[in-house]
Amino acid sequence: MPMLFGILAFEVIFLIYKVMHKGYKLDFTNGLFLYTIIFSLIIFSFIPHQEPRFLIPLLIMLCYIGTNSLLENSRKLSLWKLHNVLALIFFGYIHQGGVLPSLHFLQKIAALEYTNSTKLFLVYHTTYMPPRSLLLLNTTNTNVEVHDLAGMTQPILESHLNSYLDSNLTSQVYLVTSRMFPSACCSQLAFNMATYFYPHISTEAFPDIATWWSSEQPLLTKFNHLIQLFSLKIYKVVRNPIQT
Repeated sequence: MPMLFGILAFEVIFLIYKVMHKGYKLDFTNGLFLYTIIFSLIIFSFIPHQEPRFLIPLLIMLCYIGTNSLLENSRKLSLWKLHNVLALIFFGYIHQGGVLPSLHFLQKIAALEYTNSTKLFLVYHTTYMPPRSLLLLNTTNTNVEVHDLAGMTQPILESHLNSYLDSNLTSQVYLVTSRMFPSACCSQLAFNMATYFYPHISTEAFPDIATWWSSEQPLLTKFNHLIQLFSLKIYKVVRNPIQT
C-alpha cells in the first residue's frame, strides 16, 4: 500500500494506531472510510494474486482521511506530491513500458509479412497479458496466435517454443520477454534479437544487476548491455542451425 499511495498510507496506518491504542474518536464518515479500508485490506490479503491496481478503489477514502493532515503540514504535502510524480513516471512510463510498443512492432510484421499459408506465434514472457486487440487483426484470422506464458521457467518456455515451431512447416515464432537470451541458449533453439524497447522494467522478473556489475567488459559494451537489461526484447526463435 505505501508503494501505491505514499505518505497517505502511513497517515492511515498512524490513524489506525491512534484509534486502537489511544482511543481516538472519529466522526461517522472518517470511521466508515477507515474501517472500509481495513476490511478491504484484510480481504485482499487472502487473494493469492495481488497487484497494486487492486487497491486503487481505496484512493478516494485515503485522500479524504489524509487530506487534513497533509494540508496542515507543508513538508508532508510536498512529499506526497513528489511521490505522485515519481509513481506517474514509474507506473505510467517505465513499468511494463515496452508492451505497447512491442505490439505496434508485431502488428506491422503480422500485416506485411505473413500470408494464409504461414502460422505466426507471438509469445509473451515475463510481461503483463498483452491486449490482442492492438494487433488490429481480423477476428477470423487464425494464422496469428498470441500466447501469454507469464513467468514460466526456461525449460517449460523452451518446450512451448519447440511445440510452436513443430506445429507447422512454415511456423514463425517471436518471443517477447524482459529476459536476456544468448543467440543459442539451448541445444535446439536459437534466439535472434529483432529489436528491443527501452525503458521497460518488469518487477516480476527484475534484471540481474549483480552479474552485469561483476562482468568484465569494455565500458561502451557494458553500457549497451545495461540498456538491454532494462528493455523489452523481441527475439525471432528458430531452430539452432548447429543442431539441424
